[in-house]
Amino acid sequence: MATYTGFVQSNNLFVNDDDTFLNLSINTRSEVFAHDGEEAQLIPEWVITTGVSATNIDFDEVVRTGVKWETYSDIFYNRIWIIPSSLDLTGAPTSFSTTISVWNSYFVQKTMTAATPTNISGITFAPTVPHTFNALEIQGYNLALTPAAPASINGNYQFIFSDAEDPYLLISGVLSVTFPFFHNWENTMLERISYLTNVIESKSGKEQRVRLRKYPRRQLEYNTLVASGNDIDNTAIQRVLFHNQFTFGKSKTWLIPVCQDYRYVGYDLPSGTSTINVDTQYHDYVDNGYVLLYKAYDDYEVVRIDSLTTSTITLIAPTTQDYARNSIIVPMRQSVFSDETSNGESLTYEIETFSTAWDVMVQDSLQNRTVPYIPTYVYKGYDVYMQTSDFSSNNSVEVYNPQRRLDNNTGIFSIDSRYKSTKERTDLRLLLKTKREIAEFLGFLDYRAGRLNSMWVPTYSKDIQITQAGSSGDTTIKIKNIGYGLFMQDADTRKDLVFMKTDGTPLFRRITGSSQDPSGDEVLSLDSSLGFNFTNNDFRYISFLRFSRLDSDITELSYITTDVAQVNMKIVDVFEIP
Repeated sequence: MATYTGFVQSNNLFVNDDDTFLNLSINTRSEVFAHDGEEAQLIPEWVITTGVSATNIDFDEVVRTGVKWETYSDIFYNRIWIIPSSLDLTGAPTSFSTTISVWNSYFVQKTMTAATPTNISGITFAPTVPHTFNALEIQGYNLALTPAAPASINGNYQFIFSDAEDPYLLISGVLSVTFPFFHNWENTMLERISYLTNVIESKSGKEQRVRLRKYPRRQLEYNTLVASGNDIDNTAIQRVLFHNQFTFGKSKTWLIPVCQDYRYVGYDLPSGTSTINVDTQYHDYVDNGYVLLYKAYDDYEVVRIDSLTTSTITLIAPTTQDYARNSIIVPMRQSVFSDETSNGESLTYEIETFSTAWDVMVQDSLQNRTVPYIPTYVYKGYDVYMQTSDFSSNNSVEVYNPQRRLDNNTGIFSIDSRYKSTKERTDLRLLLKTKREIAEFLGFLDYRAGRLNSMWVPTYSKDIQITQAGSSGDTTIKIKNIGYGLFMQDADTRKDLVFMKTDGTPLFRRITGSSQDPSGDEVLSLDSSLGFNFTNNDFRYISFLRFSRLDSDITELSYITTDVAQVNMKIVDVFEIP
């Protein structure tokens, strides 16, 4: 090999020490490794093209480290694909089935010799083995649940290949058994919504409250009439099926119909339907939730929601049966039995009524069922709940102050009261007459979060009666003597008033003091004037405004029909007035 000394003056010109010139060109030999950080080595060669016969000139080699980017081929080919590679069966009914695809993305044949289950039961899945896949061949195999599926599953199938990797199909989830029975509307249906609040009360009665549960829990209680019209034989079969389901699935997870939300399909629904027209607003339909299409206890179909609007449901997979007009459609929820025991009564050997209580497993923010609560009135930073109580039945009132009796049984004794004034606990009963009203109440309940958040609630009584006309700038009112200065002056629970004008406009004021008038009436001082000339006749009522909260984290809705519900809450005074 010829050796030259000198320097490179440009990309194609070499200058010798004796100032002679050679024309050069660059050839680059390169060896590039596949990926994963291996070195790529580039070796330049300078080749003489004129002046002398072509001769290689060696230069120092430069070694550079780099990584080759993955390409489409690297990502998708030369491997075995399982599609999908994992299944979450949470909430799936026992009628669930799907297709598992195995794709040989190699460019050569590959042979599958086995599909081996681990911790799997109650599932039918039988790929044909051995099977030799041609290059880029894909095969689909049916996987289905059986009634013998366990309450929960966490296992896998491994696909064994003699000449390739052995990929897995992972299967997990809490499974469900379909409960194809409905509430008997001869009795009310109950729904309990439960928040969780830690209430820490001091000796003085003041509280600190901490939320312990992000979303409420729900419980549904049904009374089911197990019968089938006048068909005694069919009734007997229905009854034994009902009992057999209980025997088999008491410890399992179920898909139960949300009975207060059932509706009738308004038209004939043919097999293969993917979109169903039905009113979903304020109903318990959710994305990826389940729907029951029902003809009879032994003739029904469970389908899954892909998306929904207020008037349509789009299904993940089309229906497989025909449904006549007035077939039942109802949302379903994954649930478990609330109690170890369910009680029933036999009316005959074939006919029974059975009471069942269900705990809904998935906690959420009540989603599609609520109208967000936006307070109409706010006083001192807290909402004023202006919903009057329903007096179709008596409302209870409890006045209490925890006491400790100091008594040695030798004579004189004393009482130590915890609070400086009493607290009052009263009923607040509501009759909700439409789905919209129920949705608004659920929004209010979510805003309260059980016992967590305080609110103002009027007594709605004519607690104050004005005895002397007042002017727009007055900050005092003269009232009939109610013993306010004598008994309530220091009671934090009775420092605020609502003046409900005859036109329905409320005015909120705080009492800042009281005095006795020589006439025998009382004079209350307010934190600001009412802003207009007034007499007692200008108001429907003047009530005390109670700063309070819900007394319980659990609220019960009693459904008289699917669209009408009664609620009985209790509210209790809170001492920490703003």
